Amino acid sequence: PTAATAAAAQDTELAKPLLSEVLAPLLATLPDVTLMLAKFMPPPEEDRAGGEDADMVAAPDSGEGGVIDGYDTDGVKYHAGSWRDAVQVDWRELRVAPHAVRNDRQAVLGAVAKDERAFGYATDALKADRGFVIEAVRVRGEALRHAAPALRADRGVVLEAVAQDRFALRHADEAVRADPEVVAAAMKLSGHTLECHTQELAAKVHVVRQAGHSVDASVWQTKVRRDWRKLAEAPPDARDDRELVLEAVRESWGEALQFASVALKADREVVLEAVRLRGMSLEYASEELRGDVEVVRAATLQNWEALSLATEEARADRGLATEALIQHIDALKHVSEVLRADFDFMLRAVQRHGLALRFASEELRQNFDLALEAFNNDSLALRWMPKELQERVWEATGDPDPTHRRTTTRWLDVNVDVGGGGG
Repeated sequence: PTAATAAAAQDTELAKPLLSEVLAPLLATLPDVTLMLAKFMPPPEEDRAGGEDADMVAAPDSGEGGVIDGYDTDGVKYHAGSWRDAVQVDWRELRVAPHAVRNDRQAVLGAVAKDERAFGYATDALKADRGFVIEAVRVRGEALRHAAPALRADRGVVLEAVAQDRFALRHADEAVRADPEVVAAAMKLSGHTLECHTQELAAKVHVVRQAGHSVDASVWQTKVRRDWRKLAEAPPDARDDRELVLEAVRESWGEALQFASVALKADREVVLEAVRLRGMSLEYASEELRGDVEVVRAATLQNWEALSLATEEARADRGLATEALIQHIDALKHVSEVLRADFDFMLRAVQRHGLALRFASEELRQNFDLALEAFNNDSLALRWMPKELQERVWEATGDPDPTHRRTTTRWLDVNVDVGGGGG
């Protein structure tokens, strides 16, 4: 019996290498059996030697820290080989893996490649790591549901997930699921009906409908041609459609320019078309065009108040200011302060409208020659002169008709002698 026992033991030792070589490929597909028979399969040489994965290798079945029913004495499941290999064979191993393994990018990513549910066992640090979450959702879109709340509300992360699996949208934050462009990105991956999209993507009906319109550009073209106001709700592609925007601008008498894309608001032809129809649409033009003299001129010819929307440089243009003044004296309040402090410019202004004196700079309103010219054009200009200048101007006008004097002083609080004497 002793000799037989010794022979059996020797045969067992000789059979171990053969058993390991023959069963290894089969056991790789049977993770549970692998774990039960792990003690017959020694770990790879690199793990025994303390390679880069040494901290992820369970203790061998020897000594006090032996394996009891598949777990070591620390309660960690025992297996042969590295944890990275184990979780790639069976992603569920990540659930019982040490913290270091659940925080290891390569190990977690390998497990996620098997099943998105593996990401649920990763550490909170990885779930909140934007770069890693993007890597994970590119492998399995629905891994998004395990990401940190802030990343489920991150439009960029959600779009990456949706590109891999449109159903990932179901796990996005409600605000992102209300974004028609994001919903449209998911819808492009399927030709399902409105009802199906609403249920599958967990999005609201009106959002899905709007997203569907953005997928089909012709729908928006029809909507905008029927009602130019729909341009406000249109997707970027429609608002950047030059011909469509021009049609809307003409239909709305220039008002639709406010809904055009940034590029079209900087398009000189489009803006000119708008301001010729409605001068105040200059408000929606790019800053560069609001400083373009010809564009501003077209706007002010339609509405002199459009001068208020021009840049400071444009409002300092003498030609523009003069043309606006011809339309209405109040246009001077929008003229650059530089011009309102310019004697020659203001002299021409008061010669045309005596009351233009009120828009002159404080210094010019104390100028006797300018004040006299304004008074000669309109006696009511006296109201806008300093007190000390009013009497001088009054006396300098000679002896006007008494009726004229009474009319003037009835409107103005001026201390003058209507009999012809001084004040």
